Amino acid sequence: MNKIYINLFGDGIRTSEYLVPLELYEKLEKFKHSKNYLWEILLFDIELLNHFGIETLDLFLNNKPSVKSKINGENKLEIKEKNKFLLKTTLDSILNKESLFDLYKTQTIFSNFVQKENFKTIIINQFEIGLIGKYEVITDYFDVNQLIFEISKEETTPLLLNEFYYENKKSKKILEDTLIRGHQVIIKEIS
Repeated sequence: MNKIYINLFGDGIRTSEYLVPLELYEKLEKFKHSKNYLWEILLFDIELLNHFGIETLDLFLNNKPSVKSKINGENKLEIKEKNKFLLKTTLDSILNKESLFDLYKTQTIFSNFVQKENFKTIIINQFEIGLIGKYEVITDYFDVNQLIFEISKEETTPLLLNEFYYENKKSKKILEDTLIRGHQVIIKEIS
Protein backbone atom coordinates (compact mmCIF):
# COMPACT_ATOMS: atom_id res chain seq x y z
CA MET A 1 0.00 0.00 0.00
CA ASN A 2 1.28 3.45 -0.95
CA LYS A 3 0.59 6.71 0.82
CA ILE A 4 -0.40 9.47 -1.58
CA TYR A 5 -0.50 13.07 -0.34
CA ILE A 6 -2.67 15.79 -1.83
CA ASN A 7 -1.56 19.31 -0.89
CA LEU A 8 -3.51 22.54 -1.40
CA PHE A 9 -1.64 25.85 -1.19
CA GLY A 10 -3.00 29.38 -1.49
CA ASP A 11 -5.99 31.41 -0.32
CA GLY A 12 -8.87 29.87 1.56
CA ILE A 13 -12.01 30.73 3.47
CA ARG A 14 -13.17 29.26 6.77
CA THR A 15 -16.92 29.84 7.11
CA SER A 16 -18.56 29.69 10.53
CA GLU A 17 -22.31 29.84 10.98
CA TYR A 18 -23.77 31.02 14.28
CA LEU A 19 -27.41 30.90 15.38
CA VAL A 20 -27.88 33.68 17.94
CA PRO A 21 -31.15 34.06 19.85
CA LEU A 22 -33.07 37.02 18.43
CA GLU A 23 -33.37 38.77 21.81
CA LEU A 24 -29.60 38.66 22.35
CA TYR A 25 -28.94 39.72 18.75
CA GLU A 26 -31.16 42.79 19.19
CA LYS A 27 -29.23 43.79 22.35
CA LEU A 28 -25.92 43.39 20.49
CA GLU A 29 -27.19 45.38 17.52
CA LYS A 30 -28.46 48.21 19.74
CA PHE A 31 -25.09 48.37 21.52
CA LYS A 32 -23.24 48.25 18.19
CA HIS A 33 -25.20 51.23 16.86
CA SER A 34 -24.84 53.24 20.07
CA LYS A 35 -21.02 52.86 20.01
CA ASN A 36 -20.77 52.99 16.19
CA TYR A 37 -18.88 49.65 16.15
CA LEU A 38 -18.47 47.27 13.28
CA TRP A 39 -19.68 43.68 13.75
CA GLU A 40 -16.08 42.53 13.24
CA ILE A 41 -15.00 44.52 16.32
CA LEU A 42 -17.94 43.61 18.53
CA LEU A 43 -17.94 39.85 17.84
CA PHE A 44 -14.19 39.44 18.42
CA ASP A 45 -13.97 41.46 21.64
CA ILE A 46 -14.14 38.93 24.49
CA GLU A 47 -14.70 41.59 27.17
CA LEU A 48 -17.67 43.07 25.30
CA LEU A 49 -19.17 39.62 24.75
CA ASN A 50 -18.72 38.86 28.48
CA HIS A 51 -20.67 42.05 29.24
CA PHE A 52 -23.63 40.42 27.46
CA GLY A 53 -23.14 37.10 29.31
CA ILE A 54 -21.44 35.37 26.38
CA GLU A 55 -18.32 33.41 27.34
CA THR A 56 -17.54 32.49 23.77
CA LEU A 57 -19.28 32.92 20.44
CA ASP A 58 -18.77 29.18 19.86
CA LEU A 59 -21.77 28.53 22.13
CA PHE A 60 -23.91 29.46 19.12
CA LEU A 61 -21.86 27.63 16.47
CA ASN A 62 -24.05 25.67 14.07
CA ASN A 63 -21.42 24.02 11.86
CA LYS A 64 -17.94 22.55 12.06
CA PRO A 65 -15.81 25.12 10.25
CA SER A 66 -12.88 23.96 8.17
CA VAL A 67 -10.85 25.97 5.73
CA LYS A 68 -11.75 25.48 2.06
CA SER A 69 -9.61 26.51 -0.87
CA LYS A 70 -10.72 29.15 -3.37
CA ILE A 71 -10.82 27.81 -6.90
CA ASN A 72 -8.66 30.19 -8.92
CA GLY A 73 -5.54 30.27 -11.09
CA GLU A 74 -3.25 31.17 -8.19
CA ASN A 75 -3.98 28.34 -5.74
CA LYS A 76 -1.87 25.22 -6.23
CA LEU A 77 -2.73 21.54 -6.12
CA GLU A 78 0.02 18.94 -5.68
CA ILE A 79 -0.34 15.19 -5.61
CA LYS A 80 2.77 13.38 -4.38
CA GLU A 81 3.92 9.85 -3.67
CA LYS A 82 6.92 10.16 -1.34
CA ASN A 83 9.09 12.80 -3.10
CA LYS A 84 7.68 12.19 -6.59
CA PHE A 85 5.08 14.57 -8.04
CA LEU A 86 2.19 12.74 -9.68
CA LEU A 87 0.34 15.98 -10.50
CA LYS A 88 1.06 19.66 -10.06
CA THR A 89 -1.49 22.20 -11.29
CA THR A 90 -3.58 25.22 -10.38
CA LEU A 91 -7.02 24.75 -8.88
CA ASP A 92 -8.90 26.40 -11.73
CA SER A 93 -7.91 23.46 -13.96
CA ILE A 94 -10.29 21.15 -12.07
CA LEU A 95 -13.22 23.12 -13.49
CA ASN A 96 -12.30 21.81 -16.97
CA LYS A 97 -12.89 25.19 -18.63
CA GLU A 98 -9.80 25.13 -20.83
CA SER A 99 -10.19 21.58 -22.18
CA LEU A 100 -12.43 19.96 -24.76
CA PHE A 101 -13.25 17.12 -22.37
CA ASP A 102 -13.27 16.75 -18.61
CA LEU A 103 -9.83 16.04 -17.20
CA TYR A 104 -11.05 15.71 -13.62
CA LYS A 105 -14.23 14.45 -11.99
CA THR A 106 -16.13 17.01 -9.97
CA GLN A 107 -19.37 17.19 -8.06
CA THR A 108 -20.96 20.40 -6.86
CA ILE A 109 -22.85 20.81 -3.61
CA PHE A 110 -24.95 23.85 -2.77
CA SER A 111 -24.79 25.09 0.80
CA ASN A 112 -27.54 27.15 2.30
CA PHE A 113 -27.34 28.51 5.78
CA VAL A 114 -29.88 27.54 8.40
CA GLN A 115 -32.57 30.01 9.34
CA LYS A 116 -34.62 29.30 12.44
CA GLU A 117 -37.47 31.20 13.94
CA ASN A 118 -36.45 33.42 16.89
CA PHE A 119 -32.77 33.16 15.88
CA LYS A 120 -30.53 35.35 13.76
CA THR A 121 -27.91 33.72 11.53
CA ILE A 122 -24.47 35.33 11.67
CA ILE A 123 -21.89 34.12 9.18
CA ILE A 124 -18.20 34.82 9.72
CA ASN A 125 -15.87 34.30 6.79
CA GLN A 126 -12.25 34.09 7.88
CA PHE A 127 -9.76 34.64 5.05
CA GLU A 128 -6.61 32.52 5.35
CA ILE A 129 -3.46 31.83 3.34
CA GLY A 130 -0.95 28.98 3.41
CA LEU A 131 -1.27 25.20 3.41
CA ILE A 132 -5.06 24.92 3.17
CA GLY A 133 -4.93 21.18 3.55
CA LYS A 134 -2.79 18.09 3.33
CA TYR A 135 -4.81 14.96 2.61
CA GLU A 136 -3.76 11.34 2.73
CA VAL A 137 -4.89 8.56 0.41
CA ILE A 138 -3.74 4.97 0.92
CA THR A 139 -3.91 2.81 -2.19
CA ASP A 140 -2.03 0.12 -4.10
CA TYR A 141 -2.06 2.10 -7.32
CA PHE A 142 -3.04 5.78 -7.64
CA ASP A 143 -5.31 6.65 -10.55
CA VAL A 144 -6.27 10.32 -10.93
CA ASN A 145 -9.52 9.17 -12.61
CA GLN A 146 -10.64 7.75 -9.25
CA LEU A 147 -10.27 11.18 -7.63
CA ILE A 148 -13.42 13.30 -7.24
CA PHE A 149 -13.20 16.98 -6.35
CA GLU A 150 -16.19 18.20 -4.35
CA ILE A 151 -16.90 21.84 -5.11
CA SER A 152 -18.93 23.90 -2.69
CA LYS A 153 -21.13 26.72 -3.90
CA GLU A 154 -22.25 28.87 -0.99
CA GLU A 155 -24.30 32.04 -0.85
CA THR A 156 -21.55 34.17 0.72
CA THR A 157 -18.36 32.91 -0.95
CA PRO A 158 -16.88 32.17 -4.39
CA LEU A 159 -16.52 28.57 -5.58
CA LEU A 160 -14.56 26.57 -3.02
CA LEU A 161 -12.90 23.18 -3.09
CA ASN A 162 -14.63 21.39 -0.25
CA GLU A 163 -13.38 17.77 -0.10
CA PHE A 164 -11.62 15.02 -2.02
CA TYR A 165 -12.95 11.54 -2.59
CA TYR A 166 -10.79 8.70 -3.81
CA GLU A 167 -12.48 5.47 -4.86
CA ASN A 168 -15.69 6.97 -3.39
CA LYS A 169 -14.11 7.35 0.08
CA LYS A 170 -13.58 10.72 1.70
CA SER A 171 -9.89 11.60 1.92
CA LYS A 172 -8.53 12.24 5.40
CA LYS A 173 -7.23 15.75 6.11
CA ILE A 174 -4.09 15.34 8.18
CA LEU A 175 -2.75 18.89 8.31
CA GLU A 176 -3.56 22.53 7.71
CA ASP A 177 -1.23 25.44 8.38
CA THR A 178 -2.67 28.83 7.58
CA LEU A 179 -2.33 32.45 8.55
CA ILE A 180 -5.47 34.55 9.11
CA ARG A 181 -5.60 37.59 6.83
CA GLY A 182 -9.01 39.03 7.69
CA HIS A 183 -12.65 38.55 8.61
CA GLN A 184 -16.02 39.34 7.14
CA VAL A 185 -19.28 39.28 9.13
CA ILE A 186 -22.55 38.73 7.29
CA ILE A 187 -25.91 39.03 9.00
CA LYS A 188 -28.35 36.74 7.26
CA GLU A 189 -31.80 38.21 6.75
CA ILE A 190 -34.76 35.86 6.78
CA SER A 191 -35.90 35.30 3.21
